[in-house]
Amino acid sequence: MKILKGVVPALLLFTAWLAGIGTAAAQQANSIEGFDVTQQSGSIVVRVTTREPMQGVPPNFTVANPSRIAFDFPKTVKELGRNAQEIGQGELRSMNLVQAGDKARLVLNLRRAVVHEARVDGRNLIITLQAAAASVTPSDKVAHFAEGRADARHAIKDVDFRRGRGGEGRLVVDLS
Repeated sequence: MKILKGVVPALLLFTAWLAGIGTAAAQQANSIEGFDVTQQSGSIVVRVTTREPMQGVPPNFTVANPSRIAFDFPKTVKELGRNAQEIGQGELRSMNLVQAGDKARLVLNLRRAVVHEARVDGRNLIITLQAAAASVTPSDKVAHFAEGRADARHAIKDVDFRRGRGGEGRLVVDLS
């Protein structure tokens, strides 16, 4: 009987420990299991596959210098088997996948800033990277609006800052 008295508390402690593991596993119910990149008609399509369907597009943000797009997957672990991958397609150089606590972060490293669109399709997050519009090269001809005269005096009479109807800032400059 004395042996059973010592086993019962140990058994209860072991059961509580197992319940704690189950709770932690339930909180981190999702995982990133796949990463694939394809090129389609001038766009780069990144497909991130998770074990469970996502409720919506994960929070994301962009960084200008160096150009990056980051996606934060809450309550998600990484089971991809790699932390980084060189890609080298279009403007997409590489990807990094890191985990901190119960959050996984996917970082897309870019050659330069691009427009991106993200949508959820079941267990897949589909990120489309569109190359920025081609920059317009200036022509050799310069347009002159008015010829200046050497004997004319030019001056700024007044500078005023005003708010527009849509909340935009307007700078009003009165010239001579």
